[in-house]
Amino acid sequence: KDYLENNTDINVEVIEIDKEGRRLRVSLKNLLPKPMDAFVSENRVGDVVTGTVTSITDFGAFVRVGAIEGLLHNQEISWDKSKNAKTELKTGDEVEVKIIKIDRDAGKISLSKKALEDSPVKAFAETHKNGAIVTGTVKDKKDFGVFIALEESVDALIRTEDLHPLKLDEIEKGQEIKGVISFIDANTDRIRVSVKRLERQEEREAMDQLNLDQDDSMTLGDAFGDLLKK
Repeated sequence: KDYLENNTDINVEVIEIDKEGRRLRVSLKNLLPKPMDAFVSENRVGDVVTGTVTSITDFGAFVRVGAIEGLLHNQEISWDKSKNAKTELKTGDEVEVKIIKIDRDAGKISLSKKALEDSPVKAFAETHKNGAIVTGTVKDKKDFGVFIALEESVDALIRTEDLHPLKLDEIEKGQEIKGVISFIDANTDRIRVSVKRLERQEEREAMDQLNLDQDDSMTLGDAFGDLLKK
């Protein structure tokens, strides 16, 4: 009733033929402009748009942007992993989001709220490089290793094989662990730390400091002699 009036000529698409019942099933919708086509013509991945929250689920929120509903997944709500759609949003809220994916064929778009903020890992990576010695607090244990908090919203993984001489079954949540950054990627927000490399890194740093403290005239034998005395 929103589109048609009696005695109006319209074009339709035949989508089913029932020869026995002498019936046709037709579609007007298939001939109407598709909302996704209009959306794609006006928006691109990376665009920042404003939408309205239409519903909230366990895994995120659906946000209407124009005529299209996009998914704002819990992982894209905030860099703070303790926050999710249920804690931060309610139906009817207007939110500013970035388009991070458009699947034209499936008619779906993915949105991000945290992409509008600077990544804490990116800021951390500017002052910490591979080989840096850090201390973190155990947040979670898995079969493959432990996750430690280095700073607020900055977590790192210590894989089981990198825990030596510590043992996974003896580690408790809240425990502080010291290790060496073995991998850091600000683009994927991933950091790995190794306890196994700690002793070797501390020895290397001690040697570097020793070299700085020694007089230029001191021989290599003298330097190693002083180190062995310690």
